[in-house]
Amino acid sequence: MCDKMTLLRRITLLLVLVSVVLPVRTSAQTGEPDVPTVIGAVRWEPDGDRLLVRGRGQPGHWAVWLYDAEGKHPPVEVLSYEEPVSVHWGPDGSHFSVGRNILDAHTLDIKVTLDADSGIGGWTPDGTQVLAWVTSTQLGLFDAATGELVRTVPIGEEMPDAVGWSPNGEYFALVQASGETDIISADDGRRITSVPMAYPMGLRWSPDGRYLAAGFTENVEPGTVGTLPDAVSPRVASVVVWETLTGAVVQRFEELLATATILRWHPQRPELAAGTGIGLVYVWDVETGEQLDVLSTIGGLGGMDYSP
Repeated sequence: MCDKMTLLRRITLLLVLVSVVLPVRTSAQTGEPDVPTVIGAVRWEPDGDRLLVRGRGQPGHWAVWLYDAEGKHPPVEVLSYEEPVSVHWGPDGSHFSVGRNILDAHTLDIKVTLDADSGIGGWTPDGTQVLAWVTSTQLGLFDAATGELVRTVPIGEEMPDAVGWSPNGEYFALVQASGETDIISADDGRRITSVPMAYPMGLRWSPDGRYLAAGFTENVEPGTVGTLPDAVSPRVASVVVWETLTGAVVQRFEELLATATILRWHPQRPELAAGTGIGLVYVWDVETGEQLDVLSTIGGLGGMDYSP
């Protein structure tokens, strides 16, 4: 069980970041700066003082905003965009990336724009390099200060549906178009192992890189316990945690009331939160398998994260 302060902290960190569609009034109507009314992603600054929020403000206006975590200052719009963009903090908090751009976190000036086939997918632990697609079959590591391509990593003959980079920078988890998830070396693209689960959703590495977690749905026979109430055909939803280098299943959390699509690990302890499209957030202790909480948000969940 959780004490009241722990529960309050979870509610503050997880529920305040829900994607809620509010009645929209434009900044021209209110005379105030535009702010997001629909949230698509949130990213905490490494020291927890600020957070980046990607979302939509006034109709048709998509952007990334920088928020003061304590609410002492109004949010600042960083960049607007026409298509969804990736958003990541550098490990020391001095810079962050939005799409292909690297910005100074204090001046908000764009320092580098990559010549790449995608937005930036993450930073190396020392903050010197960033990850992006060079071609449909090659990932590239780029110098974060200059934008120059440092080296490439071959990933196979087809572009995967999703890529997850381990926190230590040593491995990639590739969700292939076939549904299989391969773990490969970030140095040379060598395949380490495959995960025996098809079409994972919300794939997420644990902070120490030992585990991967993801949401899944599976077809079942009619009348099966835990069948999703609104599914067209009988299906069950679960979250599975497995060891990175062996592919062995560590925990399986079942009988969810909706598919888990957003997963986040607690930064200091073996705790996993899984958010669903209907606004439910499940929280488990990964070591014991105990369900710690089920939190309910207002509206659909678009983004969530633990503070550092």
